[in-house]
Amino acid sequence: MDWKVDIYIKTDTKYLGKKKRGIGYVIGTMIGKELKTIEFFGSVEETLPGTYLTTINAALRRMTKPADIVIHAESPFVANMFTSYMAQWAAGGWESPTRNKKEWQELYAHSLRHHITIDTEPHVYSPYMLMHMKAQ
Repeated sequence: MDWKVDIYIKTDTKYLGKKKRGIGYVIGTMIGKELKTIEFFGSVEETLPGTYLTTINAALRRMTKPADIVIHAESPFVANMFTSYMAQWAAGGWESPTRNKKEWQELYAHSLRHHITIDTEPHVYSPYMLMHMKAQ
């Protein structure tokens, strides 16, 4: 794919349980020699994995054509489920997972259109995104 995109995901807390938390994403791509970005900040009441899935899917809905996408999200759990289990769940008729099934199904549909990888390391936008979430 010719279009390369980075999606940076952040949440304002690592608490695993369900709670209201700040979320955000920054989508970045090079157009010519210039970096273009789109940002979104908001909140969601969800578990930590559900928060990441909801935010990732919201960012992926912004993609207008197939792309080579790197999602930067500090969630080893979501990355592991994405790479190791999601295709099996789809092949098995989505008998698993029991939680966040709708979000996993949407992410799977996006993965059929795009080449997606997930990087779980802290990213360059983390401090900026946390600052923005705290200011809201």
